[in-house]
Amino acid sequence: MRHWRALIVGAGHVGEGDIVSLVKTIQHVVAICLIGLGLAAGPALAAGPKRILLIGNPNSHVPGEHDFGDGILVLKHMLVGADQPGGVEIDAYPYAWPDEAALRGAATVVMYLDGDFRHPLLDAGRRAQLEGLVKRGVGLVMLHQASTVPKADRSIPLRDWLGGVRYGLANRTTQTVRLEPEAQHPVLNGVGTFDIFDEFYPAIDFAPSAVSLLAGRMTPQFVDGKATVLPEQRATVAWAANRTDGGRSVTFTGVHYLASLDSPALRKFLMNSIFWTAGLNVPPGGFETTLAADAASRIAYPASGLPPITEAVTLPAGGGVSETHPWGELLWLTSGAQRSSKSMAMALMTLKPGADNGRHYHPNSDVVLHVLSGQLRQVVDGRDVALKAGDTISIPQGAAHHMINTGAEPARVLVGFASGWPLTDRESK
Repeated sequence: MRHWRALIVGAGHVGEGDIVSLVKTIQHVVAICLIGLGLAAGPALAAGPKRILLIGNPNSHVPGEHDFGDGILVLKHMLVGADQPGGVEIDAYPYAWPDEAALRGAATVVMYLDGDFRHPLLDAGRRAQLEGLVKRGVGLVMLHQASTVPKADRSIPLRDWLGGVRYGLANRTTQTVRLEPEAQHPVLNGVGTFDIFDEFYPAIDFAPSAVSLLAGRMTPQFVDGKATVLPEQRATVAWAANRTDGGRSVTFTGVHYLASLDSPALRKFLMNSIFWTAGLNVPPGGFETTLAADAASRIAYPASGLPPITEAVTLPAGGGVSETHPWGELLWLTSGAQRSSKSMAMALMTLKPGADNGRHYHPNSDVVLHVLSGQLRQVVDGRDVALKAGDTISIPQGAAHHMINTGAEPARVLVGFASGWPLTDRESK
């Protein structure tokens, strides 16, 4: 089972990259000191850590598209691995709207989720919560459909908050576009011109406060959800706004495809945007990250480059791939990595007496557990369920859970996943 931390590149020695990172850190410290003395332009850092809140929702398309939950986790680890000056906390809610306590104290809110009639801000309570943050100058970053509201709806004031909004399923296109910087702006530091294949929305209703950041030539292929072909046009796909409440906003209409998050230029743009809206200074060359270069692609297309599985695969008795843990063992019987299934995985878990396998969740798969032997307590999102031999429990994708062996003997549980490459995240949701 792959863990998210495996996608982060560690450093075991001091090399050229470490020196560059150290220099950038010193630059940040100097910049912060100058601001505190009133000798440099830019927002001063507030006392205490900067909290960046990332919000997504479950995948609403085929794997790798509108994969917002996985995308939020990629963004989280991208930011954790960034060469930012420290004093930053990253909280991720990949599949659900956070409670009011989690929203409180955020320096910026990043929303990467469904829009139009699925937009979470159609809920008046959530809208009021975000409006309260906006009035206090909290930053906003909206990705892909998060800037789209229903065509006739004016209850969500995104045009005021973001400097632009997409009403309904207006013009869209899926193609490779050469994106070019449109302004001298901190979030464009180190970005430059780059090509990217993605879905974009060229029909945005902009407010006067909007500053175009990235634009390119594209040919709209759909209008109001209907296939068509319009003349090529130059359109803005990313923009910023300095709001009257003192807050900062950045919007990017791309990232329909999860793999887009592996674009080096887009990574830099997104990190710059998120940290800038949180009130941090962006270094001249932009932010860098230690996140593996193919982290998003490995999630979106785990079987890419592998031949199809066309024959039945038999695992002899005593076979499998064993993972040992402090709490016991996980014996993989079938998985994508074992080349026995591309769409499911199964393992035999043995839990030691009194052991707890630790709170975790699976960002890309439901999980089914069937107890073969033993007495267990399964905790799912804080709810306790007593289990014995013969019991089966189904846990939805993204639900935090852990299992405790309450008996005096080792417990054995058959675990099934709805993905050939199930992921486990033990970070907070």
